[in-house]
Amino acid sequence: LSSDASPPDPVTGLGRAASPEDVTLYELGFKTRFDGGYINVAVFDQTIEGFQSNIFDGTGFVLANAGEQSVRGFEVESLFQPFEPLVATFGVTYLDPEYDSFPNAPCATFVGSTPAACAGGAATFDASGIRPAGISKWSIATSLTYTQPVTETLEMYLRGEFDYQSNVQAIENVPAAVASREVNILNVSVGFNWENGFE
Repeated sequence: LSSDASPPDPVTGLGRAASPEDVTLYELGFKTRFDGGYINVAVFDQTIEGFQSNIFDGTGFVLANAGEQSVRGFEVESLFQPFEPLVATFGVTYLDPEYDSFPNAPCATFVGSTPAACAGGAATFDASGIRPAGISKWSIATSLTYTQPVTETLEMYLRGEFDYQSNVQAIENVPAAVASREVNILNVSVGFNWENGFE
């Protein structure tokens, strides 16, 4: 996003517009298929110059560009079908993000959340080395689906899904004790598929 219509406030560095991001991404991985399934693995290292960070100012979110933000990690996704009616999927992602350079992070205030470096009315603080908010270290998604023919043109399925995201600080300048989140979602469903594509 880039615009001259709403430049950042000269004191807080906050605004409705931000300079563009410049992303450099290196990724190494492999994909393999076998009887009854597949596995995909990737390891990556991403750097974002001018990362657009959302800062909460007590009433809403505003944009501020960090000097540089990086994230390293890996992801694995797989599918396994041990026998025809049963399909299992599993995926895991690990992310290790960091503000490599954010020397002028705005001191946006919120009750109980102002960084110590902002005490005394400072407009900015050095957030370099801090982990960005909202990015869970671990994410897991898995499912199990069993399909059973009912008639020649109709089949019934039972599916269970589980999604997990590890606990993370939700907002940049609001402490985890005030605003954090962990995701644990279990879905169970029963459905029908007709040969004509209707579900």
